[in-house]
Amino acid sequence: MAYKVVNCKAIKENVQRIKSKLAKNVLFCAVVKSNAYGHGVEQVVKTINPFVDYFAVANCNEVKAVRLLSQKPILVLGALTHECLSEALSLGAEFNVFKIQDIDLLISSAKKLNYDKQINIHISINSGMNRLGVDNLNNLKKLIKNISKYKNLHIKGLFSHISDCNNKLRLSKQISIFEEFWLKELKNKGVIRHIESTSVIQSVNNYDMVRVGIGMYGYDKNFVNPVMDVYAQIVEIKNVKKGEYIGYGSNHTCKKNTKIAVLDIGYADGFLRKNSKGGKVIINNKFCDIVGEVCMSMTFVDVSNVKCKINDKAIILGKSKDLQITANDLCKDSINYEVLTSFSTLKNI
Repeated sequence: MAYKVVNCKAIKENVQRIKSKLAKNVLFCAVVKSNAYGHGVEQVVKTINPFVDYFAVANCNEVKAVRLLSQKPILVLGALTHECLSEALSLGAEFNVFKIQDIDLLISSAKKLNYDKQINIHISINSGMNRLGVDNLNNLKKLIKNISKYKNLHIKGLFSHISDCNNKLRLSKQISIFEEFWLKELKNKGVIRHIESTSVIQSVNNYDMVRVGIGMYGYDKNFVNPVMDVYAQIVEIKNVKKGEYIGYGSNHTCKKNTKIAVLDIGYADGFLRKNSKGGKVIINNKFCDIVGEVCMSMTFVDVSNVKCKINDKAIILGKSKDLQITANDLCKDSINYEVLTSFSTLKNI
């Protein structure tokens, strides 16, 4: 059975190393959306809860899982929808708002619930990503004016998203836009400002909070280490003759007699078909080439030069002595985020 292992010690060390790079009093917001980037939200939140100040999730559906594990503030980063909003409200979540319809939705949901507690909101600014956020100062003024009509709404934060950390000109422009929105409308209002992510820690002056996702999981900074390993098992070994085909289609013909191991992992488990070409796994401290096409729940590897047997372990993601495969190795024409989240449904052991 394919499975994943999350190294709790490593994720704690990553959090502590990142915190050591921040200015004093800067809040640490741990981004645990999408099942903690595929690592398993329960295990991750339990592990880092004592060391962080905030949690961030993608949508209201994800609030409950975090609230069952922590009483720290939870920020919903995504756009508001009716789905699970009432439950998220009752669990004390904080919300991203950027248009008047968001305010209407929050107020109507609160009324239906008879919810009279303070609702904390964070206004998102579109500083150049063109995804979510207030687009101009005039709209921000209108939004703030609308918010002021309701005593139970409290503007707790102002934030934005960096779109390209490697483009210094665009990064500088985004920071300038963010600063302008704050200076013109919310300076001295005591709001928590947050725009920084893992990618721009140390390259942008720390605001009041930093949202850290990929760095906690061991990527995009040279002082952190990957925390998730993924394993599969050999379920069959076959000796395939020269000229015979392997797997679906006619994409792979054996050029010589080949010993093939069949692993119990495939694209339904997050090991994507793009790994079919040039992909490798580690078996008994040897790199083994993937051959044929990755199937829905099985993968073929060439073990001609490896001593192995049925039930031996194959490392899909992880380290063995001096060999290692990381999400960066698997991402190819994609990104490490996609690789990690693709393993979201694998069982944590």
